[in-house]
Amino acid sequence: MEIGFVKRNFFLWHLIFAVALIGAGFAAGRYFALNNEVKTKAVNPPILSGVVSNENDEVTLSSGAKLALGARLIFLTHYTKDDRITAKSITVSAPLIGMDEQDLAAYYDTWKMESFKESGAVLSKTIDSYSEGTYILTVTGEGEAQVLAVYSYDDNGVRHLIKTLESPLSNFDEATRQSLTEGIAAKDRFELEQLLQEYDE
Repeated sequence: MEIGFVKRNFFLWHLIFAVALIGAGFAAGRYFALNNEVKTKAVNPPILSGVVSNENDEVTLSSGAKLALGARLIFLTHYTKDDRITAKSITVSAPLIGMDEQDLAAYYDTWKMESFKESGAVLSKTIDSYSEGTYILTVTGEGEAQVLAVYSYDDNGVRHLIKTLESPLSNFDEATRQSLTEGIAAKDRFELEQLLQEYDE
């Protein structure tokens, strides 16, 4: 009877010890696994591709796009005097291929970047003048020597004298002289010819 009791006790203690040992091993394993995970996260932070830090330490995402071979640039110009928008496009050449948005903006620093991607970009600007191809009938000279003159505008809004007429400004009434001094615009050659027929006496 006593021997049986001792055997049962011995078996029970071994069972309790084995369960405790398994539990301790599981706990230790979980501790080391979690500890290793924390260390891994601390040593290897996530990498953010295309992140740029500016002077104010603000983080922004950059597309990383660069102009590819065959990309096209579109230039939109708004001329305020005749409220006209013109569009010109070019295929990028060697100096521009491979440029990113920042490089291209620096290259065309007088233009505003409207959109940018690998296949091309759209840039715009506003010019306080008349659009290319516009003619102005106005006056040139000083005082009583003022005569009518025709100017044309280039794509930069700069006007160029193309013709001086023989008609003196003094031939016209006060209202017409005022209009001619301010300049009368013609959007094309046909309108210019009509103006010349009317004012070039």
